Amino acid sequence: MSGCERQARFVLIALAALQGAVLWWLYREMKSGGWPATDPAWLAALLAPAILVPPLVYLQLGLGRLTRIAATAGAAALVLFGIGWHFGARVIGAPLTDAAQGTRWMGGAEPYVLALPLLVLCFHALPFMQSALANGRMRASYPQLFVFAWRNALLVALAALFTGVLWLLLLLWAQLFDMIGIRFFRDIFRDSRFAIPATAIAFAAGIGLAGSVERLQTALRQQLLGLFKWLAVLAFVILTLFSLALLAKSPELFASGRRAIGAGWLLWLLVLCVYLLNAAYQDGSIERPYPRALATFMRWAAPLLVVVALLALYALGVRIRGYGLTVERAWALLVALLALIYAAGYAVAALRRGSWMALMGRVNVVAALALIGALLLMLTPVLSPYRLTAASQAARALAAQSGEAPTGSRAGYGLDRDALWVLRFSAGAYGREQLVRLAALQDHPRAAAIRARAAQLLSTTTRYGATAPPPAAELELVAFPDGRTIDAALREALATRAELGNIARECARGDGGCPVLLVDLDGDGVDEAAVFGEYNVAIMAGVDGAWQLAGFARPAADDGILSRARAFELLHAGEYHVVPPRYQSLQLGDFYFGVADSGPARALTFSR
Repeated sequence: MSGCERQARFVLIALAALQGAVLWWLYREMKSGGWPATDPAWLAALLAPAILVPPLVYLQLGLGRLTRIAATAGAAALVLFGIGWHFGARVIGAPLTDAAQGTRWMGGAEPYVLALPLLVLCFHALPFMQSALANGRMRASYPQLFVFAWRNALLVALAALFTGVLWLLLLLWAQLFDMIGIRFFRDIFRDSRFAIPATAIAFAAGIGLAGSVERLQTALRQQLLGLFKWLAVLAFVILTLFSLALLAKSPELFASGRRAIGAGWLLWLLVLCVYLLNAAYQDGSIERPYPRALATFMRWAAPLLVVVALLALYALGVRIRGYGLTVERAWALLVALLALIYAAGYAVAALRRGSWMALMGRVNVVAALALIGALLLMLTPVLSPYRLTAASQAARALAAQSGEAPTGSRAGYGLDRDALWVLRFSAGAYGREQLVRLAALQDHPRAAAIRARAAQLLSTTTRYGATAPPPAAELELVAFPDGRTIDAALREALATRAELGNIARECARGDGGCPVLLVDLDGDGVDEAAVFGEYNVAIMAGVDGAWQLAGFARPAADDGILSRARAFELLHAGEYHVVPPRYQSLQLGDFYFGVADSGPARALTFSR
């Protein structure tokens, strides 16, 4: 072993031990409620570099002098610290404090939400850092970036596998001795003071061991890409058939002005096509990855990616116009724009003469740099999805309240209150700041209503508690059988029970209303009320002139999903009747079992 190798191994183990100690300290403070767990800005700012910087160093060892690696690691740590600080201070904000549940993070803005975009950022930026270390200059060739990217992915995957198998052995060790009454090893392995540092060191050792066998990495990469390139053919067959079917449906789709296709599925198709096509292209050195006929088909089908990317952007645009921007839609918009870059670049590469898809390498580099830049902007205040969501939803709430709701959106109760709910629970501290501003609103046609709802949400500490039903007068209920009426007591019950908030919101005027079937379900001669929401039914029972919630009902799993629209159709057609249970209930001591009838040829299912 050379001196450089010994030095690199020492750095790897020492850094892993330091990482384990820091992560254990952060874990201890989070469990005990001490600093920095009490300060989201410091917690997220420390967690991000503590988790990600050591692996970045492991993957750069051997590519340059340790001083240069330390410099790149320091720069990465500063960037990650800043991103974590922004997320903690401006997204998470102050944690909730509840008497029953103690201190906890806002739903939708926990520190782990930051993990995926940071992993994507590091995965795409690291090959450029490695290439700069190896070459001594910033400019990198695509084949080198390709090798580094696959090397990183394989080493991380192998290290994770190594760590997982190690823990399986440790758990087996503890269980074997526990069976004979020796619990020493179980207690040691479960102790966070051992588990967290051991995991950090095992992961680092896994990267070091796997990285020392270059032939293993090359063989795995070639084997995986050799398999995946044939799946690219199937992906492009799906792409072609879908595009042909789209031609027949496009006039209806665009004339309707609504989101007829989910953008999520289109983006999945694009992502799979792009990555599987790269499995065939690899580093561009293979001139004919497919037989001539298949290669020609793939080249001519590649421009269809542009059609799907534009359709995904259209579907997202319709959704955003109707319901405003959300954090999820902001990230989906990034994916869609990135997919359009890939699609347009691959279309040009396919139509150019020369070796097979020769420009794909350049397109990949441009797309990777665009993604890195976009992520750096979106993980900071410049283009933070939480800040953009807060601004969009605040404007949406004001527009809805003033009667200027966007075309295609739900008007009235459902629209503005959904927007305010997003501000409270899905837009981080940015959204809560907008909600505070709306709680003090004055110059608006319905300022009093906005202030009341905003104040209610600001005082609510749980998402469930925020799902308040609308006023009784705003409920749109259609009684069945024909000729029956909904009494005021039932309306009032639906409007005052918090657990009925979701169904009541669906029954608000402007959202289609809900069918209500008045029928005797228990055979006592008094009708119950079955209120059909979207995919859920509330059973209300009349007791001493008032209505109480008796329970919720859903169709059997094998019967599919019953939407409100379908419920209206069946009730208008009179296709309903009360069916007595085939099996009565069973009581065993203090345990009560309801019997779910799954049919005569199936075993009975008991539930407590």
